[in-house]
Amino acid sequence: MVTITAGNRVVNYSHSIGFRGVVGLSFLQPVAIARGKGDLVYVMCRGYEYGPKAKRITVVTVDENYVTQFSTGGTGDGQLVWPTAIALDKDENVYVSDEDLQRISIFSKDGEFLAKWGETGEGDGQLNRPSGLAFDSQDNL
Repeated sequence: MVTITAGNRVVNYSHSIGFRGVVGLSFLQPVAIARGKGDLVYVMCRGYEYGPKAKRITVVTVDENYVTQFSTGGTGDGQLVWPTAIALDKDENVYVSDEDLQRISIFSKDGEFLAKWGETGEGDGQLNRPSGLAFDSQDNL
C-alpha cells in the first residue's frame, strides 16, 4: 500500500484494476465508474477512435475478476455515442447519460437494455447534453 499526501488529504493507494484494451478485463478511455453491491464495479468506456466495440460498460470486481460487458457504439436502443456518466439505482439498474444522443439509457444490472428517455431541447423534460447523474437517498435521479 502506498500513501499519498495532497494538501491536507491523505489517500491510500492499494491497486489498479484492468488494463488497456477492448475485451474482457480491459478499459479504453474509461470516463465514469459506479460501485455496485458487494465488490462489483461498473466502468463506462468511451473509446471513440477504436470503433463500436470500445464503447461499452464493463463489469468487474475490485479483485480484478471480469464479470461481463454490455452495450456498444451506435444510435440504436442500448447503444452509446458519447457516454458521459453512469449511476445505479437501488435495484442496481444502470443509468447512462449520452451527450450526443441527448438521452438516458437504462440497463438491468446484467446488461439487458430496459428503456431510454430524452428529447433534445431546453424545455421541461428535455435534455441538452446530459452529463452528470446521481441518485438521492429516495432513489430519485
